[in-house]
This record gives sequence, C-alpha cells and structure tokens, in this order.
Amino acid sequence: MHEKRIIPVILAGGEGTRLWPLSSSTLPKPFLSLHKQGVSLLEETLLRVSDSVQFAPAWVMCHARFAPLAEDILSRQASRPQLLQEQESRNTAPAIALACEHLATIHSGETLVAFLPCDHHFAEEGALAALLAKGAEAAAAGNIVLFGAPIQHAGTGYGYIRKGEKAGEAAYTMEAFIEKPDAASAEVFAASGDYLWNGGIILCRLDTMRSALAEHHPDGIPAESIDTALLQHSRNALVIPMESAWADVGSWADVWHTSRRCADGNATLGDAQLRDTSGSLIVSQTGQHITTLGVQDLVIIATDGHILIADRKQAQDIRCIAPDMHPEEG
Repeated sequence: MHEKRIIPVILAGGEGTRLWPLSSSTLPKPFLSLHKQGVSLLEETLLRVSDSVQFAPAWVMCHARFAPLAEDILSRQASRPQLLQEQESRNTAPAIALACEHLATIHSGETLVAFLPCDHHFAEEGALAALLAKGAEAAAAGNIVLFGAPIQHAGTGYGYIRKGEKAGEAAYTMEAFIEKPDAASAEVFAASGDYLWNGGIILCRLDTMRSALAEHHPDGIPAESIDTALLQHSRNALVIPMESAWADVGSWADVWHTSRRCADGNATLGDAQLRDTSGSLIVSQTGQHITTLGVQDLVIIATDGHILIADRKQAQDIRCIAPDMHPEEG
C-alpha cells in the first residue's frame, strides 16, 4: 500500500540517566512529564505529528517491558498511534531496522517515514511539521534528509554535520557527519560556521533506509546508534537547517533551558515557593511543598524515593550518581 502521508516512527527508548531521580529503570525518560504536569515527552511528540492531513498514524517503538506504559498513553490519543515492541534494547540502528521491516509488510517502498526521538523540545508549535514538509520533496527523490540545529556551544555530546552546497530551496549536501567529537574538534566546528548540530530527525523513503542499512551492514545490523552505523557513512544525505529553537532534553539543565521561567530565571513543576532564588529548577512529584531561600543555579528534584539537590552546572554528571540505572544506556 502506498501511503501518501508521512509515517512517523517515534523511538521511545533510553532510560535517561541524567534525569535521575525522576527517570528510573522502571519509569524511563519517554514517560516523564517535564514541561507540563501530566503530559509526558512521548505525548508531546505524538501531538507534534497528530495532523491527519500531513501524517499517517504514528508507530511508537519501545522495549516490551515498557509496553503497558506506552499502551496507556497511546489509548488516549485521537490520532490512533500503534505500538512496536523490542524484546532487547540494542540502540537506534536495530530499532529503525526493525521498524522498517515491519512497515515493509504494509506499505510500498516509496512511502515517506520520519524517524523521531521523543526527547526533543521545539519552542514553536508546528515547527516539526513545517520542517518535515520542507524535506518531503528531497526525501521522495531518494535522499536521506537530516535536520540541523544552530550550534549553541562547543558541546561534545552532539553529532556535527558539515553542510556543503545548496541542494534545492531548503537543503544542503552533507559534506561530513562527525558523531560526538572530542572537545578540541568541537571548538573548531563551532567556530567555523560551517557546521550544524545533528537534530536526530531522519526523513526518507522506506526503501531508501532499507537499502542503505543493507548496503552498509549486509551481515546484520550492529548494536549501534543510527548515527554511527549509517549516517557517518551515508553518500546521499542532505541537511535542512532548523529555524525554530530546538533542544535535546537529556539533562536537568536542558529541562531548565526549555521550561517557562519567571523573571528571576526559575522554573518550577509541582508545589514550590521560591524567595531570593534565581536560575533554579524545582520539581516536586510527591505533593510535598518545596521552599527555597537565598539560593541560585540549583536543581532540586523530589520524588517518592529520592531528593536530589545539585548545582545546575553539574547536571551532566548526575548519571554518575544514579544508583539503580545503567550509565551506558542513558
């Protein structure tokens, strides 16, 4: 069957070790409510692709042990998304390959598929849909279309895309893809003006992705990210720069950056009272009232089992102290 609309495949994996103690081995990152009480990151992503004119019903990929959490969310969506389950978490390349093989039993090869992480934040409503609309023509022509965000700082936790010549109205050729460079290289890339952060969003035809994975990995898909397994080696990738503010919500510092903040730079979720406090993130998931006085740049997270108090500038290091999680998976 040839589906003329874009099929979203939402990758709801990753435990989110840097979002401990709210994120845990039993309640991973996709199912957390970080920006609005009662609305999980997965639900935020589903809402971005809920326009039935542009998008077919989404498929959500998650580990089988989290299927009940996902099914509860999907059952409440008017867009009728469906669930795909992994029996083993092996990273995004195997997850995408599994989704492609399933979709190939239903849809024709020229069907457009958008592979989407569910831990992103867009400042503007409709920004993701507009981006995918920009890339549809190039993807339909057989290209793997990526989307790049302006570099905000020389971070080593991002993939970097070097854009080349214009390739149509909105796209550029991809000259190079460097996944998580060292600090010195990241400084060079950020200063050059020729690079974008990889936004983690892929738009392509179903047969384009299947052929690319088969070409680079004829003996089976490795347990790697799609970035290292495929994108670093791709010869037909294009990149479209993002115009709307975008963030990868991977740490409590990212949650603070992407949340609505008061004049003093504070963001709260739950019951909190702040005095003489600035630049802080306060999250209470227990119903307990949190009061602060005379502090700045803190992250305070209260759950039923733990209370975290940390310097916001050290938010990336929280994975090192998470007691019941696995840093290699976050």
